[in-house]
Amino acid sequence: MSQPIFVVGKDRSGTKWLSNIIASHNDIACVQRSDAGGILESNTLSRMYNIFGTLKHEDNFIGFLELKSKTDFFQLTGLSKDLFYSKRPISYYSFFRELMDMFAEKSNKSFWVQKADTLLLDSLYKEFPNAKFVLIERNPTDNIKSTIGLRKRKNPDYPKNMLGELARYVYRIKINKLYKDKKNVMLIDFKDLQTNRKNAVDRICKFLSIQINDDMLTDAFEKNTSFKTRNDKEKILNCYDIAKIKLLLPILSAIPLYAYKILHKIHLRLKPLSRLHKERDQFIPGSFELLKEEIHFSENK
Repeated sequence: MSQPIFVVGKDRSGTKWLSNIIASHNDIACVQRSDAGGILESNTLSRMYNIFGTLKHEDNFIGFLELKSKTDFFQLTGLSKDLFYSKRPISYYSFFRELMDMFAEKSNKSFWVQKADTLLLDSLYKEFPNAKFVLIERNPTDNIKSTIGLRKRKNPDYPKNMLGELARYVYRIKINKLYKDKKNVMLIDFKDLQTNRKNAVDRICKFLSIQINDDMLTDAFEKNTSFKTRNDKEKILNCYDIAKIKLLLPILSAIPLYAYKILHKIHLRLKPLSRLHKERDQFIPGSFELLKEEIHFSENK
């Protein structure tokens, strides 16, 4: 059985960059696609239950496996879906564990790595007790600037909700605090990785009990950026926005974690519940790019 590694953090905190660095090690398996910036994130761990329900029911399992096997993530492992009909995992976590263990074995690797949002840390720690967890944090101003920048790049009318963005940030920082001192958990700062990469990567390798290699010190994939130009980056937050972050951060940090969990549940319930919204939100964009190429499908047709 392979050693799982999870890179965990808030979106726009460097999880993809760090995952690709770790995946550069010659003993670590990782599902990657070059035109997607490297590592692919599997939504098996968070979204599939909303579509298929429990895998204990045969029809649910068949529906899930037939669709999952069409995704880029599954196809890039080079595994056959028939293997899972014979093993028949009864949960999404056990399915993912089987998938990654078989992929690592097929690749002749001792480890595998996957990235995830901090909100999954509770369940991941419970389901993968022998895993190593590398948590990454970024300072709130840079994280929020990158988050808003990416959303405005996709939708120029996206509003700058500083209170909401900062609350999302603080919620995840509070979750990290519960785990950062556990023996199989390491916390790293994005700035450390950015300013002294060799030192940061060396500490990560010691934590993972692997030897650092030169491939981990250069980027095999283009960095995932929220901005087209430096000017775009500078325009995202003005001096008043930054002042709001500094003012609100200690106030929001004083709110206990259980209150954030309650507010998060309320937020999920208040989200649009239309069928269109739910279907659109189930799969990470790019999940079926290889299938589209195979059938010559174009969204523009």
